[in-house]
Amino acid sequence: MNEHERVIAHEVGPAAVVAGAGSGKTRAATLRAARLARTGERVGLVTFTASAAEEMRQRVLAEDVPAKHVWAGTFHSLAFQILRQFPEAGGYEGFPEVLTPNDELRLFRRLWAELLDQDLDAELRRKLVKALGFFRKARAEEALEGWAARAGESLELDAEMLEALMISFQLRKREAGLASFDDLIEGASRALGDKDVRKWADRRFPFLIVDEYQDTSRAQETFLAALMPGEAPNLMVIGDPNQAIYGWRGAGSRTFERFQARYPQAVLYPLRKNYRSTRAVLRLAERAIARLYRSGQEAYYRLEGVKEEGEPPVLLTPPNAAAEATDVAREVARAVASGVPPEEIAVLARSSMQLAGVEDRLARLGVATRLLGGIRLSERREVKTLVQLLKAAWSLHERALVDFIEEAVPGLGERTLTRVEHAARPYNLVDRIMNDGAFVRGFSTRVQQGLFMTRTLLQLARATFEGVTGEAFAERFREFAQDLYGELLPGYLARIGKQGPNEEARRRHLERFVATVEAFAREEAEGGLDDLLARLAFLEQQDGPAVTLGTVHAVKGLEFEVVFVVGMVEGAFPILADDSDPEEERRLFYVAATRAKRRLYLSAPTYGPRGKILQPSRYLEEALDEGLVRLQKVRPAA
Repeated sequence: MNEHERVIAHEVGPAAVVAGAGSGKTRAATLRAARLARTGERVGLVTFTASAAEEMRQRVLAEDVPAKHVWAGTFHSLAFQILRQFPEAGGYEGFPEVLTPNDELRLFRRLWAELLDQDLDAELRRKLVKALGFFRKARAEEALEGWAARAGESLELDAEMLEALMISFQLRKREAGLASFDDLIEGASRALGDKDVRKWADRRFPFLIVDEYQDTSRAQETFLAALMPGEAPNLMVIGDPNQAIYGWRGAGSRTFERFQARYPQAVLYPLRKNYRSTRAVLRLAERAIARLYRSGQEAYYRLEGVKEEGEPPVLLTPPNAAAEATDVAREVARAVASGVPPEEIAVLARSSMQLAGVEDRLARLGVATRLLGGIRLSERREVKTLVQLLKAAWSLHERALVDFIEEAVPGLGERTLTRVEHAARPYNLVDRIMNDGAFVRGFSTRVQQGLFMTRTLLQLARATFEGVTGEAFAERFREFAQDLYGELLPGYLARIGKQGPNEEARRRHLERFVATVEAFAREEAEGGLDDLLARLAFLEQQDGPAVTLGTVHAVKGLEFEVVFVVGMVEGAFPILADDSDPEEERRLFYVAATRAKRRLYLSAPTYGPRGKILQPSRYLEEALDEGLVRLQKVRPAA
């Protein structure tokens, strides 16, 4: 049997599949699941994104197996399922409302504002974001002891206050029936100690296959051990330690070592053949990752390429970031013109901010794009603020209103807003601000000014869109957006533009969003604001072929004929911050390079802001020293 067939044929007991990039590991996992399901066994498939889970499920079902025998989902959706059925076993009186990470952060900041009895300035807000990150990472690593001392020392915050705040924060969430994603994992692990939950899990998941296991945190490992107890569970884990790139959320490159220590009898299946990339691309990736290993450990990173030699990766050296965006966009356009399908082209970066220039240049060239791992158009601050106001005015959505006020109305911070919210109860906050002048006048002059301003905007939004549909709705929408950021909130775009992207770029984002709304209005002749808000999440989906723009984290698991990696300079890729992990940065480059099937371009600008000379990424220096890349001067536009 070949290496895939051995994985597929594995019968019972624990197993670890250590699979290199492009080795077909997901195919092997789904074929094994299909084989088990055809014999009548129930199989669970666990991974890290809903889209990946659904793809795995569809692959299994395509092998003509009964759907009732296959479950696929994420760690969090599995924990959600357990707590939905057995909330008391997880420590909840009823099933909790799930908080998004942003919702959790907002609640955390408000509790701090209450503790200090003052609104938070920008610097303290920034520190609290990092403090919550410290706690989340420590919790995922199951290393909570001393987390507050570490966070306090790093952020110059009082450690005892941090510790007390977090205890109060956890209690408040529990009392309010709220749960973060991390709370779901912890609660489900606790629930699995209950005998009724144990019986349910044993019936539901006699076999479990976990994909992308290198991204598993210690807390998730504990959850898996609770779900599949014993010394020899029918648990197969699949992944690539060289693609462990989520250290900031508690994952690491040694998950497979811990798996083998927990299950000494586990069978190890290596998958080393790469079916994706040319040999020239593989050599570059191998040499980059090899520096993490000692002599004699080649089996951990060596890939056996089955494709042709191919062209060597190309190094581009534009003079600066603006020229890089222009040059890469032109090269992308040339590739499309030469016959490469747009969906087979990707532009990758270490940070989503590095993609803004390329996105803008491609839009000017008429090349459609889709953004992965960056900020969606509807999530950009200038667009989101507009949407929050409309949602609050039209649907009386309290959380949307609070978010809008925090973002756009001066003088109303977390502490003040908490007082306003409490005073409005038990009535709807939006309704009271819009329609109850006495309620607004019950606050100080400064607060009244902010609330009356909010009231004016809410009433204007209601009046503007009441009973308006189709083309008339589109016209009103454009006028409202222009007025909001012109006369009604003067200076807002300039203020947030100082934090990047600049005001001009933010106005372009707004124009694109308005154009999207206009397209919606053309398709929905009877559609108005209510319909727009209901369909907003679907309007940005790219139906036609599009070039992918994404962070390296976002494209892991994907592959493209042509890949561009921009911003390849020291400090940007790799990031050189005090809390960055040099080994993880190197694994990120390995992931970026191995997305390319045929052609790989690496771009390193020569100069930064104010003419500062930039140092090419160490990965490029190493590749140049070993002759693994070819330097190319970008041709001028035709």
